[in-house]
Amino acid sequence: MRRKKRIWDDTFQEILQACAASENERICIRELEDHPCRQNGEGKSGEKKGPGVPAGKGEGDATPDEEKRTEDDMFQEILQASGASDTENRTWRITLVNRMDRDRVERRKAQEKERDVQQGMLALLKQQKNMLETLVDLQVQQTHAHLPR
Repeated sequence: MRRKKRIWDDTFQEILQACAASENERICIRELEDHPCRQNGEGKSGEKKGPGVPAGKGEGDATPDEEKRTEDDMFQEILQASGASDTENRTWRITLVNRMDRDRVERRKAQEKERDVQQGMLALLKQQKNMLETLVDLQVQQTHAHLPR
């Protein structure tokens, strides 16, 4: 049983380290901590026996077939957990890509709106400049008309 416990603990730690490097760290860790083998006590203490160990046997009494079955079960459970994690990862990535696309479209619309506002302001400023030039020309003409000759 100690050997199985050690194998499970080592495997659990390796998976945790791999998940820690992934983008969905919390999801992966939560899945592994909630895993049935962890809840049955396997890997936490040597007192409880996991699902692959017969009730009457002590530590080290498992036959090679029972050990193999337990390792196979453990491997299948890990594959199932990683499959769920892959699906969640894929879903998360798709959601992220969709959100990035929406953000890009919104930014483009905001930039176009800002450009339109700036062009409107430029047109107004040009009108005001032309009006001021006209007023200055009128004042110059009026001043020249009143100058003594």
